[in-house]
Amino acid sequence: MSNPMRCHWRAKGGFALISTLSLMVLIVTLLVALLSMSSVSLKDSAQHEPVLEARANARLALKMAIGELQKEMGPDQRISITADQRMLAGGDGSESSSTLEKRHWTGVFDSWSSLNPTRPTPVFR
Repeated sequence: MSNPMRCHWRAKGGFALISTLSLMVLIVTLLVALLSMSSVSLKDSAQHEPVLEARANARLALKMAIGELQKEMGPDQRISITADQRMLAGGDGSESSSTLEKRHWTGVFDSWSSLNPTRPTPVFR
């Protein structure tokens, strides 16, 4: 004598097994895809690390240069000029004494009293 309940239970158990295995396969596939995406992302970030370090070093050097200029300039008592503003000695002021590569360099000179009737020779700092 066969029990009809037993057959019905076996049919449900088989469906549950198949659906569980299908879900496990889907989850494993998603995990593999996520792992491969993260490894690609890690490789990409490792390639850009030297670029980021170089940019950070350049930013630091710029801040240090600005700090040195501010230290030399003092509390608004000195004169600053770029190299292309410095004229040739004995010239008429139409040509700069700086080369093309150095025209953006900045120099600092001591200021002088406005009570001085004649302009003294600038003292380069």
